[in-house]
Amino acid sequence: MIEYTDSDSEKKKKGMVISRNKFLEEDDQVKIKKIGHKLFFAVDMGGNDAS
Repeated sequence: MIEYTDSDSEKKKKGMVISRNKFLEEDDQVKIKKIGHKLFFAVDMGGNDAS
Protein backbone atom coordinates (compact mmCIF):
# COMPACT_ATOMS: atom_id res chain seq x y z
CA MET A 1 0.00 0.00 0.00
CA ILE A 2 1.34 3.42 -0.92
CA GLU A 3 0.22 6.98 -0.33
CA TYR A 4 0.76 9.50 -3.11
CA THR A 5 -0.15 13.07 -3.95
CA ASP A 6 -2.21 13.56 -7.10
CA SER A 7 -0.44 16.23 -9.17
CA ASP A 8 -3.73 17.55 -10.60
CA SER A 9 -5.81 17.86 -7.43
CA GLU A 10 -2.97 17.99 -4.84
CA LYS A 11 -4.95 15.45 -2.75
CA LYS A 12 -3.28 12.56 -0.94
CA LYS A 13 -4.53 9.15 -2.06
CA LYS A 14 -3.77 5.53 -1.18
CA GLY A 15 -3.59 2.42 -3.32
CA MET A 16 -1.57 -0.57 -4.51
CA VAL A 17 1.01 -0.16 -7.27
CA ILE A 18 2.31 -2.68 -9.79
CA SER A 19 5.59 -1.71 -11.45
CA ARG A 20 8.27 -3.25 -13.65
CA ASN A 21 10.85 -1.54 -11.44
CA LYS A 22 12.23 -3.77 -8.72
CA PHE A 23 12.59 -0.83 -6.32
CA LEU A 24 10.63 2.42 -6.02
CA GLU A 25 11.96 4.94 -3.51
CA GLU A 26 9.92 7.42 -1.49
CA ASP A 27 10.79 10.49 -3.59
CA ASP A 28 10.70 8.80 -7.02
CA GLN A 29 8.48 10.44 -9.60
CA VAL A 30 6.28 7.97 -11.42
CA LYS A 31 3.58 8.13 -14.04
CA ILE A 32 0.61 6.04 -12.95
CA LYS A 33 -2.34 4.59 -14.79
CA LYS A 34 -5.41 3.35 -12.94
CA ILE A 35 -6.16 -0.28 -13.76
CA GLY A 36 -8.70 -1.04 -11.03
CA HIS A 37 -10.19 0.18 -7.76
CA LYS A 38 -7.17 1.50 -5.82
CA LEU A 39 -4.88 -0.47 -8.17
CA PHE A 40 -2.34 1.32 -10.37
CA PHE A 41 0.44 0.53 -12.82
CA ALA A 42 3.51 2.75 -12.33
CA VAL A 43 6.33 3.70 -14.70
CA ASP A 44 9.40 5.35 -13.14
CA MET A 45 10.06 8.74 -14.74
CA GLY A 46 13.76 8.57 -13.76
CA GLY A 47 13.81 11.68 -11.55
CA ASN A 48 15.96 10.31 -8.71
CA ASP A 49 18.66 8.00 -10.05
CA ALA A 50 20.57 6.30 -7.22
CA SER A 51 23.21 4.65 -9.45
